[in-house]
Amino acid sequence: MLTFQQGTKIVIDDGSDKYELLIGSGTATQTFVEAIQNVKTIHNPYLVERAFSTEKSVVNLSFDCHIAKDDIILSWFGINGIIDFLNTSIEFYDVYIVAAGTTYKLANCIGQNISFKISRKDVLTASITAVAPDIVIVPNDTIVAIPQQPFYNSTVIIDNFPRLESVSCEVTRSITWAGKKSLFDIGSIYTAKNAILESMAISGSITQNKVDDSDTSTSEFTPVRITYGDSFEINLAACNTTSRWDMASIHKKITEYKVQPYAVNSFIKF
Repeated sequence: MLTFQQGTKIVIDDGSDKYELLIGSGTATQTFVEAIQNVKTIHNPYLVERAFSTEKSVVNLSFDCHIAKDDIILSWFGINGIIDFLNTSIEFYDVYIVAAGTTYKLANCIGQNISFKISRKDVLTASITAVAPDIVIVPNDTIVAIPQQPFYNSTVIIDNFPRLESVSCEVTRSITWAGKKSLFDIGSIYTAKNAILESMAISGSITQNKVDDSDTSTSEFTPVRITYGDSFEINLAACNTTSRWDMASIHKKITEYKVQPYAVNSFIKF
């Protein structure tokens, strides 16, 4: 496991340009799969079995970063503009981690999960997880990136949800890796090769201060439109929503939502 602290740079390469992100913290993990061979014979009664590595797991990358007024993160997840719920293609971007004088490269990295932290008091941030077939060290002079734009901070508005306290939105993609080790891979360490996008979900919660006697409710066709300032917008045309009460010192109403497959013209964009 590699652990990255504040000051580490993440560079995302979309094939045309490289974009730099400053992160708060992050980790990258990869494990090896071992096999065991019994080498005991009559003439050599070894008590210890032989162990050797046969394959690598995929690399799991996670990090937190501020979101600026650019679309590289949204493009990486395939959600920049109108979201096509029938599109099973995957965006493969190269990701570089620059930390403590060392540059690590994750080729063909896939965005898997992005959780937006939208608050009226803080800058727009996101927690991101991604997967890649492998991680290697590359020379430091290979990175010439576009600096990140200024951080974005503004007010949050959700249509038809007054007295807003907080909101969350999470995009989750289920990625599986096809193919197993074959006869042609014997004698070498196998790494995953073929990624498949199986499913996608967009969900979150909306917390309001409760000042009336309205009851809890549920609906399958509720539109959710979240605007953060004059640029960032999440517009989900139809969501299944359920609401509940939080009876703390200040009573709150929490509405949880999940986008429906027929929510055409939904989008997340700057």
